[in-house]
Amino acid sequence: MRKICHPGILLIMTACLVLGGCGAGKSSEEVVYPRAHVRAQAESGEEEKEEKEEEAAPAGGIQEEGKTFTFVDVHQNSYEAEYDPDVPRSLYDKNLFMKIGGLMSYEGDSAYRFRRGIDVSEFNGNINWKKVKKAGVEFVFIRAGYRGYGCRAGLVKDKLFDQNLEGALKAGLDTGLYFFSQALTQEEAREEAEFLVKLLDGRKVTLPLVCDLEHIEFDKARTDDLTPAQATKNVRAFCERIRELGYRPMFYSNMVWEAFGYELSGLKEFPIWYADYEDKPQTPYHFSFWQYSNEGKADGVPSSIDLNIELIPVS
Repeated sequence: MRKICHPGILLIMTACLVLGGCGAGKSSEEVVYPRAHVRAQAESGEEEKEEKEEEAAPAGGIQEEGKTFTFVDVHQNSYEAEYDPDVPRSLYDKNLFMKIGGLMSYEGDSAYRFRRGIDVSEFNGNINWKKVKKAGVEFVFIRAGYRGYGCRAGLVKDKLFDQNLEGALKAGLDTGLYFFSQALTQEEAREEAEFLVKLLDGRKVTLPLVCDLEHIEFDKARTDDLTPAQATKNVRAFCERIRELGYRPMFYSNMVWEAFGYELSGLKEFPIWYADYEDKPQTPYHFSFWQYSNEGKADGVPSSIDLNIELIPVS
């Protein structure tokens, strides 16, 4: 994964993985969604016009019109944003993304292949990793920990982190980690990155270590007033520190964050784990992983989980 309410505006965003900071199975204290400056909708005299525009444009599809595009959130609220010309565009053919039986595939593109994965945290309960592997899951992102969003803002280890990591590695799954960030400054972001690597404790993972910056739903949080400029600096500081420590960094985002929550060009060197629960990815920008559902099922997992696919270039 999420939504948050600001005065006069409903702000929506998927909370990062169950997967680590985002995703199904979170407690009410940790379910979060990114903040955004959404386009004011249906003001007097414009409501009928927008309804007609929505009829002509299927929900969830990028509508390209010059320098701007529109997209919808998880509640089908419409947003409009400007393209950032400095951010690499997606090279995927959106018509090749197909969901059958709740599982996403991407076939017919000679430049990319795909594989399926999940993301998990303590809220998914005790997982039978052998069954997960046998069910066809090839990779997993595991939440290692989080920073509290209230006054204490301490760094906390996910209760099932070691159990999940050891089980996934033993089952032979490619594994990455994510950390739910509530950093206010670059210093705090670097602290979070160092805490994540400390929790890993030398164990080998093959996928990136992810910064999962989110906003808290229906509660006051220390990051409520974080600006796009500062959010960008924080994520960049996290990713740079992860790289300095010898690991591959990545950050979690959705379309609202990409359009309004970050100065995205400032993060273009880092891969994106993109969250979007429409049938096709709405982002015009490139991403490496797509979290396409927070209501998935997998043998061996006792709760609903976040489902993901990875798009891998064919060399």
